[in-house]
Amino acid sequence: MIADGYSPSECDSYEEFVGISLNSNKMNLRRAYYAALAIQVANGTGELDYEWFAAVADDEDAADDLAFKVNADRQTAELRAKRRGNIH
Repeated sequence: MIADGYSPSECDSYEEFVGISLNSNKMNLRRAYYAALAIQVANGTGELDYEWFAAVADDEDAADDLAFKVNADRQTAELRAKRRGNIH
């Protein structure tokens, strides 16, 4: 029996393997939720919150730079789409 890519021999204990086995569906649902959220953000408009960038950046300066660039690109894309009539 393999739980979400783990076999009993790869786990430190039987309890760890059982925990992974019991939570594998929850882990899959969590990954699906984050994928759906990412698609929603990619297709959405407006600025993204700073927390999005802080979660992936190495430090605050990198998060600030990334937030500025991405949000500026999103604003430009939104204006272009409005000009073409793709967004009302």
